[in-house]
Amino acid sequence: IPSIIKIKFSNNVGFVTSIYTSGMCIFAEVGAGVSVPLAKGLNLGWKHSLASWFILTVITIFIWSPQFKEKVQEKVKNDTALNNDNPTQPVWKSPIAWWVTFFMGTQSLLFYTLVAWLPTIIMSKGMTDSFAGTMALTFQLTAIPATLGIPMLCDKFKKQRGLAIFTCFLYISGMLLFLFAHTPIVTLISVALMALGMGGSISLAIAFISFRSPNPVRASELSGMSQTAGYLLAAIGPILMGTIYDISKSWSLPIIILGGLIVFLAFCGWFAGNDVLIQ
Repeated sequence: IPSIIKIKFSNNVGFVTSIYTSGMCIFAEVGAGVSVPLAKGLNLGWKHSLASWFILTVITIFIWSPQFKEKVQEKVKNDTALNNDNPTQPVWKSPIAWWVTFFMGTQSLLFYTLVAWLPTIIMSKGMTDSFAGTMALTFQLTAIPATLGIPMLCDKFKKQRGLAIFTCFLYISGMLLFLFAHTPIVTLISVALMALGMGGSISLAIAFISFRSPNPVRASELSGMSQTAGYLLAAIGPILMGTIYDISKSWSLPIIILGGLIVFLAFCGWFAGNDVLIQ
């Protein structure tokens, strides 16, 4: 997707990225919110409930098909030819590419860990399972203003360092508050702050791919590198934090580690947000 954005909307990368990331969050919430009613309310069971989303896959094929228009392919071919006429180093040898990759991987690890364990952590603090479920939904809903706003702000700055630091400040503030939260109101505030930080960091991770790439070819290469390595790193998160909890018998240590990762995320964002293109 970042390479498609670079091809068709190179002058409005932030705006289109905001629509893209917000769409991901909204449909993820729809999937999470509707799957259980389909399984229980309509007696479909979990297998048929999940299988019903095949309908959206078919719809997506038709929506995606215009991307194969010849003029788009021709533009990519021209960019590739230009790239071959001016040999460049492999994307994985570029320092800025690694900062973008680390930012993508760290924010993904944080996101998937919180999605997996947030309700469990809240219930361990003595709150009800229904409240924990509400907070899980709140975590994703509250992220939408950030997924909409942060990328559009990216268009206004050559460097996105300030946005990365601001986003991580919201994230770490929520995480620290969550560490000591033992009442519903404090938990709600902490989850809302973490959600804004999460939504902003996801949007920045996608936007960095386009902003740090000089052309669609490089955007495609950076997208492949950052998302492949990033999601491999993210896959470790839920398992690792669960293992640490099993050993320590407390969620305090995993939360502290997640806070440390947010500090590292800010560090990566400082470099990934610099006005530097992959060569």
